[in-house]
Amino acid sequence: EIYDVLFREVDLDGDGFISYEDFFVFLKEYFGSLSAIYDNDNVKPPAPAPPQPNPNEFSIDNRATERFAKLIYSQLKITIMQLDANKKLSLDVQQVSHFLEAVLQMSEGERDYVAGLALKGRDRIAYDEFLQFIVPFYYCEYFVSAVGLESGPIDLPTFVSLGTKASAMIVAVPPSEKTLMSIFYLATGPSATQMELDRYVMLMGNIFENFSFDKRGLARGVPH
Repeated sequence: EIYDVLFREVDLDGDGFISYEDFFVFLKEYFGSLSAIYDNDNVKPPAPAPPQPNPNEFSIDNRATERFAKLIYSQLKITIMQLDANKKLSLDVQQVSHFLEAVLQMSEGERDYVAGLALKGRDRIAYDEFLQFIVPFYYCEYFVSAVGLESGPIDLPTFVSLGTKASAMIVAVPPSEKTLMSIFYLATGPSATQMELDRYVMLMGNIFENFSFDKRGLARGVPH
């Protein structure tokens, strides 16, 4: 299942195949080097490009928000499927509470409150509806409060650190630094150095609320 997630992350055009170019880009983005693809001592990898601190020189990934949402949702979908032993494609209140405790480390009071908001008095909630509720809640409210960011702007390093740490707490493969930097610049503009807290909250909410599921993929447990 993790291999499937990684494959979809590398498959940039979504055609079901990984080209050499896609694979090299993946290695460079996640490992910061092309040395892993050279196994001949006589062949040396090219020298790394010099750092480019100027955001105008940073190559923004225009699909970063989609990549971010897809990466998080795909991995959380695997976790949810393990809770749903009967494969009903939905969770009851006990399963929701177990997810909130095991994945988000919420207290009993927090679990009762959040489960009530998610289920709205119903007995069960579908996978996609639950994820579209809980992931923005986590990034926008729960994690921001947990790290004490109650006010003030967020600079780029803090944004990247937030995105990495928050994701690493709930999934095995967090988004890359390039993906998070691209999201920052897409939201603020290529010359911005800071993001207001309310813009961060709106950004995280929009990324996940606007993420669409392929219903046929949902039946297989894989979001599009």
